[in-house]
Formats: sequence, C-alpha cells, structure tokens
Amino acid sequence: TFVKWLLNLMTKEHMRSLIVLNSLVVAVQKAIDNFAGFLNPHFHRLVIASCQLTGWHQNQEDNSTEGRHCRLRIKQLHQALSRGLPYHNLLNIAR
Repeated sequence: TFVKWLLNLMTKEHMRSLIVLNSLVVAVQKAIDNFAGFLNPHFHRLVIASCQLTGWHQNQEDNSTEGRHCRLRIKQLHQALSRGLPYHNLLNIAR
C-alpha cells in the first residue's frame, strides 16, 4: 500500500511543489534501491509516473537552487529505475 500511495502522489497535480517533489523523488528512489524485487506489480506505473514528473519539471521555468537540486534528484531516480528494474520488464513497458 505504501507504493500505491507514492504512485498516487506522483500523479496528483497539486502535490508538485519543488519541496514535495524533491521529497517524493527521494522516497521513490529509496524504495526502488531497497525493494526493487517487491515492486514488480508497480514497474509500469513507476516508469510512467517518473517520466511524467520529468516532463512537468522541465516545463517549469525555475532556475533556482531548489530547481537544480530537483533536476538532479529526478536524474538519480531515473538511474535507480534503470539499475533496479529488470531489463525484460523495461522492454515490455517500452512497447
């Protein structure tokens, strides 16, 4: 239920302030780093939600320090996804 809650937060428009976004990205990244084997039912939604967060953040015109830190965190989330998810699952999602 924790992962479902995180995924719901990742898709809510009103939860996308930089502070919440940064915290959310760190939480998802830590969950992937530590529990990737248990997240199999959620791989598809995790990849889509992380791409949507990236798109939302790129549309923001914020060049503040917080914005740069958030960009770095999102990049680290994508790296965690690429390391933590089995390749055969990623290929199925890409279709």
